[in-house]
Amino acid sequence: NMPDKTVLFVGTHPDDVEIGCGGTLQIFKKNGIVPVGLVITADYQNENVKRKDATLKSSELFGYIPEFGCMDPRDVREDAIQIFVAEVIERYKPVAVFSHSWKDGHHNHKIVSSGTDSAARRIRNRLHFVGPEGEAEFSPNVFFIFTEEEFERKVKALELHRAAYGDARYFHGEYLSQNCWLGQRVLQYVQRENAPYV
Repeated sequence: NMPDKTVLFVGTHPDDVEIGCGGTLQIFKKNGIVPVGLVITADYQNENVKRKDATLKSSELFGYIPEFGCMDPRDVREDAIQIFVAEVIERYKPVAVFSHSWKDGHHNHKIVSSGTDSAARRIRNRLHFVGPEGEAEFSPNVFFIFTEEEFERKVKALELHRAAYGDARYFHGEYLSQNCWLGQRVLQYVQRENAPYV
């Protein structure tokens, strides 16, 4: 039984969707569009059991449908990603697709971005997000504003991933708060300049 309207979020690793779009997917869910989170490398030879488990718990917290690929994180290939993402798109028929920016600093994120863009070429609404390695070159032109409660939910999800993965800087609330403060500054500029935003 497929939901009527879905939006697809594609991440390379467990935690990418939550880091890049943890607020945005909550907004879609709140507005009756079912988020689907696809993690490309989550099922590879059971290497990421703890991280996959964190994704499952996070999906319950956010209310999104988790999907898992089994690509080797050391051998991410664009052609295989394109085929796999196209299959997921065919199954869920999303109204929008989010994936990594091709300007992301992580090489696997760039490859997933390109493969996803190829697979989603017929979908009008394709948007990109960045993680901690892609901030310098990324210039967003669409903004989703979320509540403090939604922000706290994102922090909880990242804490699940931190417990499974380790103590990376981007799992901490103060890092997220700093990024949200910067995001608010960008939004104020956009509003002042009368630029389009959501």
